[in-house]
Amino acid sequence: MSTQPDVTPEAAPAQDARNATFEQTQLTAADGHRIPVYLWKPPGAPRGLIHICHGMAEHGQRYARLARYLNEHHLLVVAHDHRGHGQQTPVDELGHYADEDGWDKVTADVGIVQGWIHQSWPTLPCYLMGHSMGSFIAQGYLTRNPEPPLLAGLILSGSNRDKRVQLAALRTILRIVRLFKGPHATSPTVHKLTFGAFARSVETPRTRFDWLSHDEGAVYDYIADPYCGFDCTNQLWSDLAYGLTALLRRDTLQRVPADLPILIISGAEDPVGEFGQGPRRLAQAYRDTGHSDVTCIVFQGMRHEPFNEKQRAEAEETLIAWLTRHR
Repeated sequence: MSTQPDVTPEAAPAQDARNATFEQTQLTAADGHRIPVYLWKPPGAPRGLIHICHGMAEHGQRYARLARYLNEHHLLVVAHDHRGHGQQTPVDELGHYADEDGWDKVTADVGIVQGWIHQSWPTLPCYLMGHSMGSFIAQGYLTRNPEPPLLAGLILSGSNRDKRVQLAALRTILRIVRLFKGPHATSPTVHKLTFGAFARSVETPRTRFDWLSHDEGAVYDYIADPYCGFDCTNQLWSDLAYGLTALLRRDTLQRVPADLPILIISGAEDPVGEFGQGPRRLAQAYRDTGHSDVTCIVFQGMRHEPFNEKQRAEAEETLIAWLTRHR
């Protein structure tokens, strides 16, 4: 059973998405970086648009199944690959944003995609959705952009609000490993404290990625994907820790429009979100900074990826109900 508010959606009837179309394009960032962009278009006229920011060590096309489901509900879906992720990234550059200003660049890329979206579909309500690392990047974009395009809502999946002491300790470790190993290296110590700790949260794991989902098929698909599961560089972790630290500040969250509807969803067995505690802290932080429409839902029996779980239908239906209420 999930912890969620009572909702009575009046959603449009689902349509057959077999005639939906998939397209790819590229956009160019200010520094010349090419941003791969993926589009899943419903067969009829879309009634809304969701822009997905994927998580760490995965890529935008991994959301194809969710996109097809959203197509059935008259939604156009856009996803892009972050720097250091996806099929167009050389193998030796996977897990690395940039040598300098990585957080600035990866959040600015969201703005490039958002600008293109609002220019291409100016009348569609647009929702920004971030999963895991993508949830932090989405928030980073909103807090660093003085005039973001108008959004109909923000959706944060598999997110967290880190504790200051733990984040400060991680940043200290990252400074040390960068000093001795270099920014392009990966650190067994950092892995042990992050992905290793996530893996250890499962009592009898079949694989080191069981913490993602109870669905064995989804886990094995992740493991089999050559563009998933790689280690990230000391520099990327440093960039991310920098962004996470900024998000802990009250004045940072106040830059997110106070009337922007926010949906936070997580699994009660998600180690990234400290088993439901982190998402609840995040929701409260937004409420404490004057945000008037914040919904936090923690699904029982789910791990890090609600939309790849065995009972994913519960997460999907919850998302559609929330979207229907916020059109």
